[in-house]
Amino acid sequence: MQNLVRANVLGLAQEVLEARGAAPQPTPRWLQWERQLWAVYRLRGRWQKLYERTRQLPPDFPREILREAHLQAVKALTSMSQGSAARRLIRQQLLDADAPPRHRWQLRQSLVTAYLNDDLLHEARIALERLHHDYGAWETDSLLLSAAVMLRSGDADAAVNLLAPLDQPAARLLRLYARLTNRTLAPGQVVERASALLETPQGRSVAREIRAVIAQAHLQAGAFYPLVDALEVYLLAPVARDLELSGVYPHFEVPDLFDAYARVARDQVNQAGLLVGEEHAWLERARQLPLATGVGRKALFAHLAATAARGSALRRGALDGYVNALIDTDRIALIARLFGPGAMLGELSLGGQAGLRLAAHALSKGDFDLAAEANANLLGFPVGLDRKAWLLQAGRIDIFAGRHRRGADKLEQWVQSFSRFDAAQTDAILQPIFDLQMVGRHRLALALLHKVNERAPPGKHQREIAYWLAESYAGSGQYHQAADLFLHSALQAPDSFDPWGRAARSRAAEALMDGGLFEDARRLFQDLLAGAASDASRNSLRQKLQRIRLLESGYEPPNDRE
Repeated sequence: MQNLVRANVLGLAQEVLEARGAAPQPTPRWLQWERQLWAVYRLRGRWQKLYERTRQLPPDFPREILREAHLQAVKALTSMSQGSAARRLIRQQLLDADAPPRHRWQLRQSLVTAYLNDDLLHEARIALERLHHDYGAWETDSLLLSAAVMLRSGDADAAVNLLAPLDQPAARLLRLYARLTNRTLAPGQVVERASALLETPQGRSVAREIRAVIAQAHLQAGAFYPLVDALEVYLLAPVARDLELSGVYPHFEVPDLFDAYARVARDQVNQAGLLVGEEHAWLERARQLPLATGVGRKALFAHLAATAARGSALRRGALDGYVNALIDTDRIALIARLFGPGAMLGELSLGGQAGLRLAAHALSKGDFDLAAEANANLLGFPVGLDRKAWLLQAGRIDIFAGRHRRGADKLEQWVQSFSRFDAAQTDAILQPIFDLQMVGRHRLALALLHKVNERAPPGKHQREIAYWLAESYAGSGQYHQAADLFLHSALQAPDSFDPWGRAARSRAAEALMDGGLFEDARRLFQDLLAGAASDASRNSLRQKLQRIRLLESGYEPPNDRE
């Protein structure tokens, strides 16, 4: 299990741990496994799962185990920003007069966090003062939390003093932010030190928070060009799993990015001597800027795309330019945040060239959903592009993205554009049809295979197509039709017991067996057994004959097909 966690295969680790089912007797081994499951939930940010799991423990379990589970439940609630529910649970547990001091101290510290996450700063400070009065423990976590409360309450100087003796990455970053807040470090110094922290292995654990501080420093300095880049990177960073301190730092959203775009765009048009109302000239200015001035180009396109009238030529041109700029700067992952119902830029509708470029770039990154979305929303089609080649590629992309019917429709359009296929065209269309079969969309595959069969060259290809037709009939539960086509495929060669023919005969026998025609299936398997060349093949065929005998007796054994 530790190897799975170290390899970051957390989904499998969770599945293995959950497979143990309900809690047995609370043995040390069970508790060790349960703690690992709680840790995996925390690493994956599965806070609801963590909360529900801790609530399932039987109430007669030892008190120390239940207390540990309660702390995990509180952690889950605060991380889901359910401070009120967390505080109720904390207060219930504080009524436990027999709880050890360490447990009570952890509960009291969690109470501060629950107040802090709900912006109840006055209550957080009172809870913190009482905690320190009663326990006086100044551990690292306690110092960090205390500094966070002071910083959120506007007392950055006190936060800096508290953090002075600490050197952990989280403490160094919080101290940097506090010094940016109280202006004892210049924004440029903060950016330099935060960037250096980001390059360390330890800094990666707080990478999103570091980027928030860098963006805030640029904003405080009025440095809008680097701010654009910082905000783009920040918006793409994974959300922190642990919200105890992340809520202390600045939080930015897409509108903040577009505010920065607007500031850069205004600077660009001022440099060019352009006026408000000359937005078409702004668009031309953006198009003329070289790629080296990436932020200026991108900001002009983005600002126009966000402000121009929906459906106007100005907006269409700006959208195409902005998407191209995102491709040029390798930021297409932002598109999922910017486009779509209710998003800043609305539906992703692009001109032919920009849409096709986006689809190609997304495909190179393995983002089939984005590639399919770009292909589905083309406004017009570029002159000179081979539409047939696009239909074939776009159809396969749709299938990979799970849009099976849409993909099959494109493939059918491609097929219908030919009266006959050559060998290369037949091979090209069969591959995406195999993709449909792989995901079990056999009815769609059958419709296409029949049309392909009408156009394919005779000989080898038609023998193969009969086999793949049979596979989809079998996958659709039409076993007799499948057996007929498997045998048709086998018998289309002078030697119908060649490797292809033997495979087709075996699949025909299996289809007959599935269809209840046991005698026919037995004869086919016996014919194959007589010519089997290896012990492995003979053993496999004998097992299938044995299965027929069991089926005839009315017993259904487990499926043992290879």
